[in-house]
Amino acid sequence: MAFGTHQKEAREAAGLTQTDFADEINVSRSAVSMVEQNRRKMPKEVIGKSVEVMDDGLYAIAAAQEVIGYSWIPVLNGPAVDLHRSSVKNKTEEELEEAMGAIRSICLANHPKSMSEYDNAKLDEVLDEAAEAVVALLHYIAVICREYKKSWRRVWIRIYQKFKAKGYIK
Repeated sequence: MAFGTHQKEAREAAGLTQTDFADEINVSRSAVSMVEQNRRKMPKEVIGKSVEVMDDGLYAIAAAQEVIGYSWIPVLNGPAVDLHRSSVKNKTEEELEEAMGAIRSICLANHPKSMSEYDNAKLDEVLDEAAEAVVALLHYIAVICREYKKSWRRVWIRIYQKFKAKGYIK
């Protein structure tokens, strides 16, 4: 699904008209329309404000992917994806268990330069399992926030505050 389609879905879920949304992010209504028709890209300098206004996790994931590309996770939306809260919960548990098993299975004591081809391939598998768990967790947070009307932004603001208090970030 293209970014504009994610935007339209999130905007409608938020109960905003194109005009309301355009006013909130300081662009024209026609610019919002063109983005939602996937005829124009959302200006990068506006995406942060649009994520703030939407306060929707799936939209935030789509916006980050729009800016960063393949270095960020995709929004899962294919025909094999069930984003019902209980399905997302079950899939997240499954992905976390697989990731933990993979992480436990590899020894990282050896220097990276001395890794065998087998160990290097095994490490790739572990990284893939960990990445799949990250995708599942972010979708879990996004879906639960959406379903239970929790603020996606408040979750991350609380996490930033906790990490700052612990000295993990400046």
